[in-house]
Amino acid sequence: MAELIKMDFANVEKTNIQYKNSKDGFLDNYTRIIVFIKESGEWESKEYYTNCEGWFDSNPEHILSAQIEELREIGIELHQIQKRGVIFNQIRVGFSIGEIGIYWYQIDESYDGKSNVVLFASVPRKISINVGEIIQAKQ
Repeated sequence: MAELIKMDFANVEKTNIQYKNSKDGFLDNYTRIIVFIKESGEWESKEYYTNCEGWFDSNPEHILSAQIEELREIGIELHQIQKRGVIFNQIRVGFSIGEIGIYWYQIDESYDGKSNVVLFASVPRKISINVGEIIQAKQ
């Protein structure tokens, strides 16, 4: 999971992980992964968030409508978003290498009282994840 999301989870509490296998078009299977985490301390200065390759924007009005829909599907409203960004990672798919975006959103704790960051990634393959094992792994 850490290699896929491109994050060091050593000092991060994973509060929830959700995934959903879907099909886009005739043959394109993909998996949507959502990771909820609790960052602590001076986390906003971590390279993962400050050196992101995309926007680092606190204005949620610039979020794409598809992303707004995905956030609302899991119960996050625009007023709960404080900052956001995107990090890109490469993943091998068959004989080719594809790029995936890992979208992060800083959310206020009114969402679930435990999480303050949510990460979204779409993997161009159908996969399964042992959520319990990952969450229970040493933080």
